[in-house]
Amino acid sequence: MNAKSAVQTVIAIFLVSSLLWPVVKYISNKYSGIEPVKVSLYDESYCPACRQFVKDQLGPAWRDLHDIMQVEVVAYGWAEETPLDTGYNFTCQHGPDECTGNMILECAKEHISRQGVFIKLTVCFMSEESEPLPPPFVVARKCAHKVGAKQEWPAIKRCATSLEGEQLLHEAGVKFHSLKDPEPTWVPWILINGKQNDKAEEDLKSVVCSTYQGQPPAICPSILAKEDLPSTTLSPNDLNNQSSVV
Repeated sequence: MNAKSAVQTVIAIFLVSSLLWPVVKYISNKYSGIEPVKVSLYDESYCPACRQFVKDQLGPAWRDLHDIMQVEVVAYGWAEETPLDTGYNFTCQHGPDECTGNMILECAKEHISRQGVFIKLTVCFMSEESEPLPPPFVVARKCAHKVGAKQEWPAIKRCATSLEGEQLLHEAGVKFHSLKDPEPTWVPWILINGKQNDKAEEDLKSVVCSTYQGQPPAICPSILAKEDLPSTTLSPNDLNNQSSVV
């Protein structure tokens, strides 16, 4: 083998190794018994701080770290409900559209089996910035078609206009009010592996990277290197933006 061939062989091995390493790492993590980081988000669909978190933190974190994340979204917050002969009547902190939005998200969670598609729909729905905001069903339909849930949309819409949706939203409320030690005092309320975590609201990526026990994605070192930089994100205690108990 001449020198030129040897160089070409080395370059080829390097390129193949670079391409295969992410696959090997994914398989290693998947079958090593290492659990993904569980991110539980308790929110309201029209809460300004919740929408900011979903757009600026959850969406980018899912994009970059979905291989090591498991995400649960519970859309209820400070809603109130009144039992009826059949179903429930809901009142929400940010008005009737929020109740509808919460129910749409709970129905989407029920009828979309692919977690990634559900998360993308949630991010799309809560990132809508048109002024004034279009009706919830208009936004949700657009997002369902955009993220690959067109087939599930009819079932989601039926659910969100029926007793099924009312029951799902009621169950979301039961789950929210079951949170203890500590009880929620604002939303978004974020748990990391079952424990409330203030920092996750400001820098979800770094929390996920630092919490994960397996071989981290290649992007994690650069994320963690930025931890000491000043943050311009609002503090979880900024009650001017968050939705607190009223």
